[in-house]
Amino acid sequence: MTADPSDTPLPSRLAGAPPFADLADRLAAGDEAAAREVHRRYTPRLVALARQRLPAAVRARTDPESVVQSVYRSFFGRAAGGDFALGDWDDLWGLLARIAVRKCLNRVRFHRQECRDVSREAGGAGWAVPDPDPSPDEVAALHETMTAVFAGLGPRDRGIIEGLLQGCTVEEVRTRVGCGERTVRRVRDRVRDQLRGQT
Repeated sequence: MTADPSDTPLPSRLAGAPPFADLADRLAAGDEAAAREVHRRYTPRLVALARQRLPAAVRARTDPESVVQSVYRSFFGRAAGGDFALGDWDDLWGLLARIAVRKCLNRVRFHRQECRDVSREAGGAGWAVPDPDPSPDEVAALHETMTAVFAGLGPRDRGIIEGLLQGCTVEEVRTRVGCGERTVRRVRDRVRDQLRGQT
């Protein structure tokens, strides 16, 4: 049976990981080798996350790999400007996962709007689908919001939210964290309500 990519350990726990501070400095300097290292470590998990977050109907129009490339465009552009304060590999994964989830939500919203727009659909395949990327300000705002949310969570609740952001099911998160299904749903709903209250 094929293993679920979401069950693999977090990239920060891979053996032989180079010092994160060194990689962060190289990213800020626009180092291509550092960018390749990030790409190598996170692409499989990001693709799996995007695949889980995009409904089949949307995947027929936009593939998970294109979402991941869009994630990297947003991230590397901001990282080269020193806009992110990341402490370790887990922080980097959390940021990339949040950007990916946001892009998936944007694409789902976009394509559902297109499906309702009969005049656009009647035009056939001649119309181009713009890339609904979040703006740099939106990425920064999302990062700040999630950092504040995580700061208010204990280790168990943080593990629950991180697992859900990585695309794990409630059952997978429950097993990983070691709690009940109701606990996972209660923490998820509490954080969701908190985020809604900030919008």
